[in-house]
Amino acid sequence: QETLADPDFQQILEKSAPNAVANMYAYVDGVRTPADQTYVGSILLYKVADPLIYVYGQILANNSVSYRAITFWTSCDDNATEIASSIFSGEDEEPRVHLDPDQETVRQCSLLHDVDRDFCDDLNTIDNKENAGAVVIHQNEMSNST
Repeated sequence: QETLADPDFQQILEKSAPNAVANMYAYVDGVRTPADQTYVGSILLYKVADPLIYVYGQILANNSVSYRAITFWTSCDDNATEIASSIFSGEDEEPRVHLDPDQETVRQCSLLHDVDRDFCDDLNTIDNKENAGAVVIHQNEMSNST
């Protein structure tokens, strides 16, 4: 509580708009077709400081209330490459997941570090419908699950 009362940390308590939002749609037979029926949820990215990003999302529960890995890619194309980042982990740093009252969606949040500097720079300047890359929500906590 003392830390949060310190004037130097007051900006952390102020609400701010995310740097980027990704509306997520499921792939059906290898094709992503944005439609109400394929909507999976939304991921919000808040750049805390270079190279830290706070990730918050509300996504379909997928019959699970456990954390699902999220990775960033240069695009949705088959030849896209993964954008470097690492998730904080440890007793007090594990990603958090909460089942919503509707029992169909979960909210999850996590803090990423060592995020690619170019990606962080893109998040600083992204405007409206521009994109800085693609987001993948994995089936479980492993980033190699699809």
